[in-house]
Amino acid sequence: MPKLYKYTDAPGCQRTLENRTFKLSSPAVFNDPFDTHLGTALGLDVEEFARELMPAFFEFAPGKIDYSTLRPGPLTAQVIKINRSLKTASAAKIAAIRKEVLSTPPSAIWDLAALQRSNEEVVAKLRANFERYGVFCTSTRKDNLLMWSHYCDHHRGAVIEISPSAEKDSALLVSKPVAYSAERPLMYRSPKQLIAQALAMAAELSARLASAASL
Repeated sequence: MPKLYKYTDAPGCQRTLENRTFKLSSPAVFNDPFDTHLGTALGLDVEEFARELMPAFFEFAPGKIDYSTLRPGPLTAQVIKINRSLKTASAAKIAAIRKEVLSTPPSAIWDLAALQRSNEEVVAKLRANFERYGVFCTSTRKDNLLMWSHYCDHHRGAVIEISPSAEKDSALLVSKPVAYSAERPLMYRSPKQLIAQALAMAAELSARLASAASL
């Protein structure tokens, strides 16, 4: 693994060397206001998301679903019932049902206010979680002038060189480069992604429970 470099001001460098510890930064107070900032869980306006959710659901509903992987809940029985009825329905009947449902206003199918509240609650919980964790930020370069300016008190600080050791099982061996994106982070960019991730998470949970039961 390449060497890592920690940019810091002079007092921070002194504390690090004296205490032999590093400070972990809270994502909630990163100096970049857009870093780790989640403004919404959905990639669309709630009503627009709800409108696109039905076509996405109709792509999923008639398909092959492993019922054992569905999470227990009030909607599970409905999903199974819809899946079974669509499997035995003719193509013409499925098309008619799809046309009728898709012509219905989203507000007549979904509780949009509840969806909006759920969206806000998810974002609030994620932001609260950010305050419980710390992030250790380093660089693979020691001569980045912008980093020296921002994090080393305008070039008056220091850079600490770190060599993660496999022999000592250093926690820093799990360090990974930051993947920057031109798009803001979202939980779900589309209804299709929401359904796909929900199924994947349910399948993983089901597999873990089955594994635990076999022990």
